[in-house]
Amino acid sequence: MITYSRNVFIPLTHTCFNRCAYCGFRSDDITLMTLKDVEVLLGKARKATEALFTFGDSPAKVGGFVRALDEQGYVSFVAYVRK
Repeated sequence: MITYSRNVFIPLTHTCFNRCAYCGFRSDDITLMTLKDVEVLLGKARKATEALFTFGDSPAKVGGFVRALDEQGYVSFVAYVRK
């Protein structure tokens, strides 16, 4: 038997410290979804039963990422994710 669940993919950031040759997710651009962006995405996926929050490895080690967090009012990536 094959089953499935409705889910929503939420890429909080494509920023990643690593440069894995096989990865198509990582981006050189410093990106960070706003809380409003996440809320809009969740609103569109109201019937979803699972949410997959994704991000690159150690984004705070990438130059400029901490500034992006600060601009949104967060002191760390952990504080951002907890919001």
